Amino acid sequence: MKGYKYLFFDLDRTLWDYEINSLEAFKDIISELKLNSLINDPAYFKERYSYHNEVLWEQYKTGEISKEYLSCKRFEILLEEFNINDNNIVKQFESKYLLKVPTKNNLFPHTIETLKYLVNKDYQLSIITNGFEEIQYKKMENTNIKHFFKHIIISEKVGVKKPAPKIFDYALKKCKASKSNSLMIGDDLESDIVGAANFGIDQVFYNPEKTKTQKQFIKPTYTISEITELTKIL
Repeated sequence: MKGYKYLFFDLDRTLWDYEINSLEAFKDIISELKLNSLINDPAYFKERYSYHNEVLWEQYKTGEISKEYLSCKRFEILLEEFNINDNNIVKQFESKYLLKVPTKNNLFPHTIETLKYLVNKDYQLSIITNGFEEIQYKKMENTNIKHFFKHIIISEKVGVKKPAPKIFDYALKKCKASKSNSLMIGDDLESDIVGAANFGIDQVFYNPEKTKTQKQFIKPTYTISEITELTKIL
């Protein structure tokens, strides 16, 4: 067992259940905008949103597009698929989503208990996220987990996104941590696992779907499928 002291968590899809929360938000918005006749399968709608959102997020992470372009364009492209070309509806959908989604408070099972366990074991917990600043804080406040974390490091504020080494360097300096006593926990192989590994930090790959990694050269320090498995590592 290595002498870890500083634990750095990703937020979305690691602690905060992005899929369920997004689906709930979409159901609300579709109903409010009376789009049920055009969008009669919210789960499929969310699936298509995830596809377009991931494509645009990759461009955002590399600096190809702005935050504002990402926020608007993902809904414009998505709603076009469902034969909705009204710019006013696109703007309303974007605005409602940004307001509504951080109010959803579904965490992965046993997240609270696991965070309590880690704090009681005297680990210092921090967040490293690529999400938008104003939304990420609200997510943590509405799920009552913000108080567990000593530092909340958001790429938008730092000026660089995971997997860039600079954000991990910033996080360690902020916490006065070293590479040898730090551990990154996240679900994104590229941003969390490869990013941390390239910087020299051990990693926990959170893989609830137990999907096989397509990139065979990626070998996380640890892999878990439930957040409670952290108690076996730490």
